[in-house]
Amino acid sequence: MASGTSITKGEGFIGRLFTRAGVTFADNTTIDTRGIYGQTSTATSTGTGTLVSNTYIVLPVSGTLDSDIVLNMTNGTASTFSLKNTSGLTRIVDVSAQIIATTTSSNVIGLAIGKAGTVIPASAVSRTYLTSHVSADLTTRCLVSLAADEEVQLFVANLGATNAVTVSRARLTVCPV
Repeated sequence: MASGTSITKGEGFIGRLFTRAGVTFADNTTIDTRGIYGQTSTATSTGTGTLVSNTYIVLPVSGTLDSDIVLNMTNGTASTFSLKNTSGLTRIVDVSAQIIATTTSSNVIGLAIGKAGTVIPASAVSRTYLTSHVSADLTTRCLVSLAADEEVQLFVANLGATNAVTVSRARLTVCPV
């Protein structure tokens, strides 16, 4: 269906309607179907330094924005490892975060997604790090309402100790719903 196509109110259609510019109905109501998406990542080994036990921090390194798969997003400016909504509109998005990390044996590594500098508790996951020879892989995702110019961040923590967490790879991805 082309941009600007009129649909009489009450007509049904099945499935999702994907266009770049949106759809205008016969009564001039417009649904903006343009989404936002983006991905920032790092493969640079990054240590968190000494942590406060059970306290999440934003990963202290800037990610590299993947310019091939980005629409209405930039790397964040308020936090180091973050993505910012530049669409000018509030969007519901699917956010995922992944890390490969190490710490001192028997410590628990935590990963969470945050919005506007605050951890989203429902996104928090953890894994006990048992050996110094194997990296811990953690992944989480959640739906987020992201206002214009608002940012989502990747948070890490040592849950139960103050030892540093070393993140060797990290990725934060935002997809339209």
